[in-house]
Amino acid sequence: MAFTDPYAGSPSYIKPVTGDPTVTYPDPYAQTTTPQFPGIPGVLAMDPTYQQLLSFDKAASAEDLATANRNMGQMRAYYGSDADPLTVLGRIADQYKQNLASAGATMAARGMTSSGQTPFLHGRIDLSYQQQEFDAKFKLQQYIQGIHDSLRAAERQRQLSEMGAQWNAVQAWIQNNPPVTVPVYPDPVTVQPPIPTGFYDPTADPTGLNDPSVYGAARRHGEGL
Repeated sequence: MAFTDPYAGSPSYIKPVTGDPTVTYPDPYAQTTTPQFPGIPGVLAMDPTYQQLLSFDKAASAEDLATANRNMGQMRAYYGSDADPLTVLGRIADQYKQNLASAGATMAARGMTSSGQTPFLHGRIDLSYQQQEFDAKFKLQQYIQGIHDSLRAAERQRQLSEMGAQWNAVQAWIQNNPPVTVPVYPDPVTVQPPIPTGFYDPTADPTGLNDPSVYGAARRHGEGL
């Protein structure tokens, strides 16, 4: 009867006792994510309150300018020129001409056209005309200057309001986009305990030549090793 070696073949049936694997959980750590600041132009482009204010200011600025041009145009037409007797300057010029004519007629009636009173009287009439004309033009200039000053003041106030809205928009973005810190849990690590001393590791010696156990001795005996 042929002898069959019960230990022939792979020694995979030899299972060393190593204990249960140990699962370790590395300590979690904090990870902080800071949102990317899009820049002030980017913030303002996304802020609805600022965009609404900017749109309103543009419309108000255009409306103020149109109103100012209309008022200045009306006032310039009202003061007019010497050639138009319906305007302020035209009425002053017309009154000047009437005064000269009246003075000439008075002097002629008195037979004093060649006297020294005539140049003096004409000089007074000329001076009065120049004074009235100067006052009228100055009032027109002051009126126009006042409109320009009002436009500049309104525009300055709008710029200050927009600067305040810009600051508020940036602060709102910072408050709504704070750095976010979250815990990160690393994947658990499985650690196989080492084989205890005195046990054979078949994976390190597939032939079993170095197995000091009775199983190794029986295998070597059966295989004639």
